[in-house]
Amino acid sequence: MIKTHTHTPIPVLESRDP
Repeated sequence: MIKTHTHTPIPVLESRDP
């Protein structure tokens, strides 16, 4: 359950949105 370019409550190793 990993979203990309989306505000998620969990830290992702992808490009996070500012």
